[in-house]
Amino acid sequence: GAFKENFGLVHKHINSGDKAAISARIQANKERIDQLIQEYEATITVPEDREMFSQFKEARGAFVAEFKAVLAHSAAGRAPEAVAAAEGGMETAYRKLNTNLDQLVEFNKRNLNGGVASIGIASHRGKIVILVGLTSALGLAVLTGFYIIRGIKRDISEITAVLASNSSQTAAAAG
Repeated sequence: GAFKENFGLVHKHINSGDKAAISARIQANKERIDQLIQEYEATITVPEDREMFSQFKEARGAFVAEFKAVLAHSAAGRAPEAVAAAEGGMETAYRKLNTNLDQLVEFNKRNLNGGVASIGIASHRGKIVILVGLTSALGLAVLTGFYIIRGIKRDISEITAVLASNSSQTAAAAG
């Protein structure tokens, strides 16, 4: 966005009578780009990303130097020199900058897709762990219920046997 806009604005600067307004827009874009670069740099954790980002920053430095040279010619009223500098070194530096930026974008897309896949795998594994846990808990509950019922049945059988024996003794004594 802002890189491409500034690239277009430099050509407007060369051909415009209101260079101050265009310079203000260029400066606002530069500040936005600087902010985005700082924010991105803080998120880098992978060496490959760091290397690609270093290449991007190097390409940006070369582009900015060429960009400033074009603006200096334009601000001094040297339109032919500004056009020549824009069509020469600045365009070459801009293409290299765009190539580096595209590489960073593709790298981050691959990482994003890999991260999403990892999240999906972790989610699937979590579901399996939950199902195994629930199945184990159900099995333990059935076993516990079985032993409780068996214990109650045994106690009731013993009580019934004692009552039957007491009732036989009572009937024999009465009889």
